[in-house]
Amino acid sequence: MLYDGVYGAQKMEGLRMQDFVRIQERYRAFWNRENETPLLWLCAPRAHTDYSRAPRRPEKTEDRWLDFAYVIRSHRVWMENTYYGGDAYPNFMPNLGPDILGAICGGDIAFGETTSWARPCVAEWEGHPDIVFDENNVWWQRIRTLTEMAVADSRGDYCVQITDLHAGMDALVSLRGAQELCMDVLDCPGLLQRYTMQVYDVFREVYDRLYAITSRLGMGTTNWLNIWSDRKWYVTSCDFSCLISPEQFAELVLPELRAELSYLDGSVWHLDGTQCARHLDALLSLEKLNGIQYVNSEFDRRPTDYLPMIRKIQQHGKLFQMAIGPEDLDAFLTELEPQGLFLTVSVKDESEAREIEEYVARYYRRRR
Repeated sequence: MLYDGVYGAQKMEGLRMQDFVRIQERYRAFWNRENETPLLWLCAPRAHTDYSRAPRRPEKTEDRWLDFAYVIRSHRVWMENTYYGGDAYPNFMPNLGPDILGAICGGDIAFGETTSWARPCVAEWEGHPDIVFDENNVWWQRIRTLTEMAVADSRGDYCVQITDLHAGMDALVSLRGAQELCMDVLDCPGLLQRYTMQVYDVFREVYDRLYAITSRLGMGTTNWLNIWSDRKWYVTSCDFSCLISPEQFAELVLPELRAELSYLDGSVWHLDGTQCARHLDALLSLEKLNGIQYVNSEFDRRPTDYLPMIRKIQQHGKLFQMAIGPEDLDAFLTELEPQGLFLTVSVKDESEAREIEEYVARYYRRRR
């Protein structure tokens, strides 16, 4: 089903997603590169907000992460005060930070105000026990509980995402530390290959279990990229790849990545900046990889500076997602194909989001 090019915000009764059928069709077309207009993610505070029902903020930093009733309630109030425009929809990510898979593999996590970080636990890989899934691991128990509580709270009001799972070499960073792992790349690459595949087995077990929980809603699958699908899909990544050569990427990252791609029904690679982009050709050669999401990590570069790279990605038949500003929109509309294009546009308020919806709809009507 092709979209008619008229963007429409979520029409909700409370948080009931009455327009979700339209959105599902849009994302199905996106995955098949059949969308006639780019997908737009537009989220902004509503014109009239009311946070009076927000729960009291816990005093301790750790409690603001681990008091799950508080986390879910506060996010629900935030969603109630959010305008979802374009192809955006209400969702919640059970979140304990990007090192949760490393913690499930035996590490630990420390919490800050807005993020968390790993506490490495591996002194050396030689003689380190096999990495296996442990049902009784405290971090697995926590992320499972948070996911189950969110599903119970949703009742169809919002999608519940699968948490941020960094497998492969990124999980080894969580367990060992980035500096130490850089030395390991030179000293014991064979051991790293062994442990990345053990982490893959844990990733698959965790994903299967979380997928079973979120599937109870019958609302499809999504994660922190906000791309929706009715299939078992996930964002693949290796932020550590910014520190290794293409040859090391082929040796240490690609074997595990191919295993993930064979397991999943769909995947988009999170390409974290220009230092990771040296591996783009290797990624584009992977037939089972559906697309690329790019993060502009250079403060002195605009998203439009990457248009040649994005055109190359599109020419390889891959999906593409990126966050841009309203000032970048014209260039992205005129220089890129809309098929398989997903733009997260930063907007300050509901009025600006509506203006962008109307602008993009008019643009494609004129092109017909």
